[in-house]
Amino acid sequence: VYYVGQGDISPRPDIARFEARTAVFDDDTRAEVDLVLFCTGYLVDFGFLDAHAHLNWRDTHPHLFQHIFTPAHETLAVSGLIQPDSGQWCLAHWQAVTIATFARARRDRPEAAAAFFARVAGHADDRFTGGTTYKESSRHYYEVQHQDYLASLERTINELEGSRPYVPAGGPS
Repeated sequence: VYYVGQGDISPRPDIARFEARTAVFDDDTRAEVDLVLFCTGYLVDFGFLDAHAHLNWRDTHPHLFQHIFTPAHETLAVSGLIQPDSGQWCLAHWQAVTIATFARARRDRPEAAAAFFARVAGHADDRFTGGTTYKESSRHYYEVQHQDYLASLERTINELEGSRPYVPAGGPS
């Protein structure tokens, strides 16, 4: 990051192809290159689980409500599987609070927990992009806009605590 900030490294769009020593990018620009460093992130892998059975896995990634809850198992949740436009830790904290609130609702307000979980499968593909359009790829699937995502977690926490009914960002569904 330091060298990008200093201008010593120049991030570019995705590479469409190579022609000899030339990289041709998705936007049809070209550059003579000496070195290409792929910063691809990582592919999510839950080698200790049957991801298709346990995590609603389709294509290249799990389809989880709020990037947390799998429709396959009420007692299995994931935290930290997001790529926010801000820092990770604040949102991971609120994911943990959401998971704990759901666990407490299962114990103390089972009807609220059941109503919440009944919606999980139908909304497992909801995105929290704040209107930003991301490329459909495994690389961008986990992108979330901080405020949009945090507001969704807040709605879930309020619903599970009984303080307010859940209303999706776009209105009732």
